[in-house]
Amino acid sequence: MRKLLIVLFGLSLNSAYFMIFPETVRAETVEFYANRGEKKRANGDRKGAIKDFTKAINLHSKKPEFKDLYRISVVYYGRGLIRLNDTVKNYEKKNIWNNKDWYRACLDFKMSSKMGLRQATKMDKKWCSDLDK
Repeated sequence: MRKLLIVLFGLSLNSAYFMIFPETVRAETVEFYANRGEKKRANGDRKGAIKDFTKAINLHSKKPEFKDLYRISVVYYGRGLIRLNDTVKNYEKKNIWNNKDWYRACLDFKMSSKMGLRQATKMDKKWCSDLDK
């Protein structure tokens, strides 16, 4: 019965597998790296999250797809939050402001804001107004 449905819909076995098991996401996709980065962030692996978010952004820039635009805007925002949070925590602990991470966070907020994410626009106005001067 399953083979008949696959033939009727013209699906390959590989795509049928992902229809049967929707929680499985193919590796090397924006969604895969965005989800994995979010899990790493939630578990406290901030550097791993930044790497996965960056990989998602790079994949999107190589092969942009309309369906990934909102997800990418959230990825930019998430990466910016991690960088800004690390900068502020470092300043509070060691009284050292990391301009490089702050600048990168602001660039992420600006990119996400340009993609239409309102939270990113708020963060950009709050933390990054010095860059616009």
